[in-house]
Amino acid sequence: MKISLLAFALLVTSFAYAQLTDGNHSLSLSESLIVWKVDYSIGKKGHEGTMKLSSGTMLIKDGIVQGGSFIIDMNSVHVTDMKPDDGGKDLEEHLKSPDFLTTADHPKGYFTVLNSVRNSPDKFTVSGYLILKGVSNTISFPATITETKTNLIVKSEFNINRTLWGINYQSGSIFNLLKDDIISDDIAITLNFLFKKAQ
Repeated sequence: MKISLLAFALLVTSFAYAQLTDGNHSLSLSESLIVWKVDYSIGKKGHEGTMKLSSGTMLIKDGIVQGGSFIIDMNSVHVTDMKPDDGGKDLEEHLKSPDFLTTADHPKGYFTVLNSVRNSPDKFTVSGYLILKGVSNTISFPATITETKTNLIVKSEFNINRTLWGINYQSGSIFNLLKDDIISDDIAITLNFLFKKAQ
């Protein structure tokens, strides 16, 4: 009985700490999405939507994330809480304007992975630098990474402060505004990424 329990414990441990498959894995663009949400500070409902990526790779070495490069299609910004003919299209155009993303001058955003720390079998803290509107800032965020026979699945939820990238429109920390007009500095980001494992 003791031998059986020991063998079971060793088996569970080996599964719990199984390393991710090494390789330079490619992002499946059709199956990956960035979801964003921004709230007004008080009183009014904010907005939410999605953005797509133009390319993406994630380097796994020695079982952990050690690199990666992603290009965000800033012109893909899409509003999901409003119908296009009921303000949604107008809001998308405003988001592309110099008030927000300035996509005419900066049609692409970039994220480069610097490193990661493994906190538990499938939980990581990923660090890298994010470039929006030509401005670069280092960010860190939690990520859950699971693996199937053919794919790696990355999910994450975190906030970024938009003013660090010069997106200052109706920011209460930048301008003296009425409370009802203030848009939160924080953008809530949800990542749903699927990578095809390197062959």
